[in-house]
Amino acid sequence: VRGDRFGMRSDAVSLVDGLHLELRSDKVTKRKAALKQLETHLASSEMARLLDRTTVAMDAGLRGDVKHTWAGLCGSLILCVSLEIGASSGKKAGVSKQVVGILRRVVATAEDPKRKAREGVVAPLLRRAGKLFAHCAEVLAQGPPEFATEYTHTLRALLNEPQYVTRAKPAIYELLVDLFKERLGAALASAEAEAFDDDEDLATARRGGSDTANRG
Repeated sequence: VRGDRFGMRSDAVSLVDGLHLELRSDKVTKRKAALKQLETHLASSEMARLLDRTTVAMDAGLRGDVKHTWAGLCGSLILCVSLEIGASSGKKAGVSKQVVGILRRVVATAEDPKRKAREGVVAPLLRRAGKLFAHCAEVLAQGPPEFATEYTHTLRALLNEPQYVTRAKPAIYELLVDLFKERLGAALASAEAEAFDDDEDLATARRGGSDTANRG
């Protein structure tokens, strides 16, 4: 879909094309600059309109460039996050908060119900839904622990759309179920340990109070 076909400004097309190029760069500085630019333009009505209307056009069977859809943008962002995780491996600083939270923000923006209703968009991430599930599963299983909260929220957003769920491979579901069973088990064990410690403290306090009363 050309930028002028729906009255969209060519600078929105140039912006999105540039984001794809730099998000996929093998240069850390270019990727970081692209992430910063993406965050700045997430609230841009021009960029959102381009991504929404290209998605609607392609869903209707018209020609278009998947790069100019929310799904296409997420595809490049997935690669960028994976590259950033790899680049930070073994470094004290780790990954930045920007990298940790950017996918959740893009998914939330793409799934904004008011804008979707206004533009007539349905399941804007469908073309990359399978890859999104696989990426979240991989990062939760093997990535830095600071991704856990953000990616759990991202998974919830994806699971809310039945069409996305159909794109996830069975092996990815099994991995996600195993991950959350393991984390639930760890949380329950921790809670039981804390409860045991509290009981021990209470029992000690009672024994101390009883000894004091007997001496009195």
